[in-house]
Amino acid sequence: MNFEETLLQLSDNNLKSESNDHLQTILNTQTQSIQFKKENLTPKLVLQKLSIQKKLDVLEKNILKQDVILSSRRSKNRLHTNMNSLNENEIQQRLIFTNPNMTDQSILKKQKKELQTQITSIEFKQRENYLQNQNRIKQIQQDKESLIEKNQNLNEQQQKLNQRQQALQLKQFNLEQQEKQIQYQILCLKENEQEQLKHDEFLNKRRENMEELQIKLNESVSQLLNLANSKNKVQNQLTIQFEAIQFLIKYIIKEKQALESEQLYLQKFKQDVLNEKKQVLQVKDQII
Repeated sequence: MNFEETLLQLSDNNLKSESNDHLQTILNTQTQSIQFKKENLTPKLVLQKLSIQKKLDVLEKNILKQDVILSSRRSKNRLHTNMNSLNENEIQQRLIFTNPNMTDQSILKKQKKELQTQITSIEFKQRENYLQNQNRIKQIQQDKESLIEKNQNLNEQQQKLNQRQQALQLKQFNLEQQEKQIQYQILCLKENEQEQLKHDEFLNKRRENMEELQIKLNESVSQLLNLANSKNKVQNQLTIQFEAIQFLIKYIIKEKQALESEQLYLQKFKQDVLNEKKQVLQVKDQII
């Protein structure tokens, strides 16, 4: 995996992370990656430079030796030239073509120049790698700052999410309480409906009793009329029947009043139950 892929992977991992510990791990890994990259490049060039420098030192020693030998031979040749009255230029030309050390020295100097060129190239590469590493370190620092900013944004988003979660939990709790209240009201409505049925049954029985009393009253009035028209009945029997009818009439009137009162109560009770049903339906609609 190259350096760019490593940074990309670390950035992807950071987007998935929500903790400071993980962010610190990412930053440390990036720093180690840069350090590894830097250490992995620089020593190699240094070793190459040292190896070439050793060769260059050996060549320089050999060149010095050759220079010493050549100087010694030139001195001898000068003496020999003076003795034979020869021209110095001719002697030098002769040495160039006859002395093998001159050829060796040229080769050594050529090798020295090549080694110096290699060292210059290595130094240039070292400088180039150093600048690249500096740029990468700068980029890593920028990535660190970006990751820290992203982590802060993630923390802020997490806080907002926690606040929304708490608000939702509170709303859920309120809804559950309202649901319990509705269930309780529904239970009360069922009990009220049962009580209403009992009142209806009671009123129906009272009506039936009133109807029976009305029939008895009609029969008593009919008997009273028959007695009044009968000449064979005594006065005291007529008086007894009349008192009984009066008592029955009072009782019927009293029962009618009680029945009317029960009907009014039942109507009010039915209206209360109806209003309570409407309230329950409204609460249900609000929850939905």
